Amino acid sequence: MKTIGMLGGMSWESTAEYYRLANELVRERLGGYHSAAIVLASVDFAEIERLQVAGRWDEAGDALADLKEKRAVDTMRRMLETSTSERGRRRAQRWIDSIEGTKKDA
Repeated sequence: MKTIGMLGGMSWESTAEYYRLANELVRERLGGYHSAAIVLASVDFAEIERLQVAGRWDEAGDALADLKEKRAVDTMRRMLETSTSERGRRRAQRWIDSIEGTKKDA
């Protein structure tokens, strides 16, 4: 099963609902004790809402994109630090390098 990334926090209520629905769908399809493999990142929506009200939509979007990139890199750094296989460490490092390279090019 692949791991999905979920960006939550537009409200904790909607985040909980999306999380529940994803897990119910996996359980329906796979049965047993299966659940969704999810990496969840959440924001304090008050900060995003403040930017939206001020008409600073680009900054609100940037804040969400930054969270997505940070979460992805943090997860892969942890994998790099804890992986016992050389192949796993190489893959994690390549992934981190590709994300950080993309951020520098932006």
